[in-house]
Amino acid sequence: MMAPPGSYTVSLSQEVDGVVTELSGPQPFEVKRLRDSALAGASSRTVADFWRTLEDTQRKSYALHGSLGKAMQRAASMKVALQRATAAPGDLDKRIHDAQSSLQALDTMLNGPAAKRGIGARSRPTISSRLFTVELGVGRSTYGPTDTHREQLAIVRTQLDVLSVELMEQEAELTELVELLEAAGAPWIEGEAMPGRN
Repeated sequence: MMAPPGSYTVSLSQEVDGVVTELSGPQPFEVKRLRDSALAGASSRTVADFWRTLEDTQRKSYALHGSLGKAMQRAASMKVALQRATAAPGDLDKRIHDAQSSLQALDTMLNGPAAKRGIGARSRPTISSRLFTVELGVGRSTYGPTDTHREQLAIVRTQLDVLSVELMEQEAELTELVELLEAAGAPWIEGEAMPGRN
């Protein structure tokens, strides 16, 4: 995102072998609007505040994407570990299947159906597509957000909050399943704590 007009400072440092050395102290500079817009837009402060809200939402979205991907990989690894366990088929199989299904449903809510993720495939708006629309509309614009941008961002923020809670619940379920897998004699699962170190 761009910086709004105003007073700023800049300094220069270098890092060598983990040691940071200041090369030049803070120097003030001004960011000015290049030209006045033909159409009246939002104030610089309003535009900058929206950019910061968008950046915060992007950070949450990236974190949710990463955490969901790790949880899906963790569940897949658990399924493999259970197949290699000495325990008889039963409740653990069902619980791991249910966890994988729940995580897949979260992925669909976040990114849309996997079968429709190709170029040009039509799908309902997803968190990712809504966020992309907002980014595209305001990322290089100084006019400010439209009502549509504000509405889309509000929807994304609400949906991210809901999905984050659901993902935390699934992560808690996976943690419980890891303990049950260990008790069932399943092999160590990559990414989990080393056996005997809990």
